[in-house]
Amino acid sequence: MAKLLKAQNIHKYYGEDGGKLHVLQGVNMEVRDGEIVTIAGASGAGKSTLLHILGLLDKPSSGHVYFKGADIHALPAGRKAAMRNKEFGFVFQFFHLLPELDALENVLLPAMVKNTAFGWLGRKKELKGRAEKIINDVGLWERRKHKPKELSGGEKQRIAIARALMNEPEILFCDEPTGNLDSQTSKEIMELLWSLNRRNNMALVIVTHNFDLARNSGRMLRMTDGKLAKASKGTDPGGRP
Repeated sequence: MAKLLKAQNIHKYYGEDGGKLHVLQGVNMEVRDGEIVTIAGASGAGKSTLLHILGLLDKPSSGHVYFKGADIHALPAGRKAAMRNKEFGFVFQFFHLLPELDALENVLLPAMVKNTAFGWLGRKKELKGRAEKIINDVGLWERRKHKPKELSGGEKQRIAIARALMNEPEILFCDEPTGNLDSQTSKEIMELLWSLNRRNNMALVIVTHNFDLARNSGRMLRMTDGKLAKASKGTDPGGRP
């Protein structure tokens, strides 16, 4: 598998000089094409901060992140925005669906952002067909016209995943994707993510407290006090045997 993403000596500080909090302390990691990597650890260890830096949602205090060899934090703002919209997909613990839009319209949002008004009108039928196919793939065809308030937590997360897939990203960043769900729904979401990985050969980077999700990944890393290390599948996300 080819190298897709690389983080090199990532440091992140918050606060002023007199009271700086050193959240990430020289983190190094790589993600390859089609790989599933989970990052586990206690709350406050720096997992989500790292994920946000990898996905261009935050910037490091020092260090570099490379995507296909390009130093992405050195790119112009417009290119970064395009990368977040096209090459990267995001799934969060809190689904961030727009309440006034139905499920299909929420899934279409990334395509609407990507295209100009003229381009959107010219491709509307094609893009709507793609969104409908993705919704069908995540098992919610009959719910495509429902608004978020009419969906269960698991259904909302499936729609959030479908939205993240709309522009065919090469890497999907998931921040506690099962953190708001019961155990059975969490298992279903995990199975969906794994099936999408197999079907699309799409890399997944997942921050999680869910040990079942973490131990079934291709590679499990553990974040402890801002440092990243390979974790044994025999320990839980907090690092306990």
